[in-house]
Amino acid sequence: MLMNRNLPFIMSLVAIISVVALVTVFNGNISGAFTQGSYSRIVHACEDTDPWNLNDKYGVVNFLEDGQKLVMEDECLDKKTLRQFYCRGTQGWGRIGRACANGCEAGICK
Repeated sequence: MLMNRNLPFIMSLVAIISVVALVTVFNGNISGAFTQGSYSRIVHACEDTDPWNLNDKYGVVNFLEDGQKLVMEDECLDKKTLRQFYCRGTQGWGRIGRACANGCEAGICK
């Protein structure tokens, strides 16, 4: 009888913990030396000239969002940090920061 009264509370607690775990796990794209938060948006179309996000290849992401074409280019945030943009399939894009051991120049790690 006691279990039946607590069941809604327990189910709600499990649901909240599950949502927190999912957000924590999938909120960032941690790869290599992660230095900047990951960010993504839903778009209508996306193309990436560097789909493998190679640190030594300059990449450009073209995407269509709300009828407007936008271009995001890989860039150095400072002398040691590369920010790369990427497509998430054909429906989204994201960005990630990476530490460059030998420095960053012109949108690539040296």
